[in-house]
Amino acid sequence: MLVLALSCESSSQSIGLGVYHFQPSTNSILQIFDSPESAQPQLTFEVLFKNDSMLFSVVDREVDDKMDLRPLYYNSKLATLSLQVISNQGNWYKVVLNNSIPTYGWIALDASEIESWETFLKTIHHITPKESLLLKSMHSKKSVAYNSYFHCLRVKEVYLDWIKVAHTPEFCPDKKSLFLEGPGGFLKWKDGQEVMIEFRM
Repeated sequence: MLVLALSCESSSQSIGLGVYHFQPSTNSILQIFDSPESAQPQLTFEVLFKNDSMLFSVVDREVDDKMDLRPLYYNSKLATLSLQVISNQGNWYKVVLNNSIPTYGWIALDASEIESWETFLKTIHHITPKESLLLKSMHSKKSVAYNSYFHCLRVKEVYLDWIKVAHTPEFCPDKKSLFLEGPGGFLKWKDGQEVMIEFRM
């Protein structure tokens, strides 16, 4: 059972503690609380998977049957939901449920279930920057040409707000690029609480 609470706040906080990966089975139950101190859930949702979408069917209430969820990462085929963990109060951890609003929730976890940002970043690939450019160095304004190689980038090192990325042939969909070096460089992967890259896992 996954326990969460919703609230909307400003995005002035830091990137947070790391990432929590939830892998629900079909028809998993999701209970939402107003706060970690709440004794009863405000709403209970049933998780359904359909056509590459995660749907939330509200139990015992005639309200909207969908919940707008835009987490750090979601893949219905792999039944994987990855949530950005912002902070904690004891064993309750604040996570981002919707990165565009943003909307937050609380989840009861063991600290060992949270993956560090550095470990997480080194597991992702097919990186595309949202706004930042691929630069030749962290201290240079000169950028590397944006092209199909961006779909094959993978994180090599993490330097605070920046990541060093390189073309990784085994993840490249273009077979002509398998034996090519491709560009490498630096991307700004975060800005405050906002993650500045899109990716696959």
